[in-house]
Amino acid sequence: IATYKTSTSGSVSYSVDGTTLYITGGGFIADYEAGKAPWTEEAAEVTTLIIGDGVSAIGDYAFYGLEKLKTVTILGNIAAVGDYAFEGTAFVNETESWEKDLLYIGGTLIKARKNEDGIYNMDVNTARVSTGAFDGTDVKVIYYGGNKAGYLAIQNIEALSDVQAVYEGDNV
Repeated sequence: IATYKTSTSGSVSYSVDGTTLYITGGGFIADYEAGKAPWTEEAAEVTTLIIGDGVSAIGDYAFYGLEKLKTVTILGNIAAVGDYAFEGTAFVNETESWEKDLLYIGGTLIKARKNEDGIYNMDVNTARVSTGAFDGTDVKVIYYGGNKAGYLAIQNIEALSDVQAVYEGDNV
């Protein structure tokens, strides 16, 4: 028998139904400290996360440490994903979630996987790079053909020796 619990945090609500965590409402999921999101304890067995259409952003550490979280479905558009929001989840280890050694949610690059040459090709729609996205990599070059906001997001990556950016059209 599945249990169903509901609570509210800020402008969004959450509920846990069996192994699925639902986040609904309008606005953004707040920033939290690691492991301190209001759903953390009751979502320990969650394998699936469904974020509703009205949710616009995911805060820092929102799903941090939900070790069994494997599948993330976003029904709307997420403008930003906070730092370490999915750190410590099975989702980060799911091969089909990755694109060329990079893991995105919406326009946010949340994680990079170490590769042999330290060269990464960021998606042109990247608007933000989460803190720690390149932790554990030997990043040397990032090719980026998107807008200036995304390019500026990669300027502060520690240990970055060279950024090659090719701007498209009027996006400068």
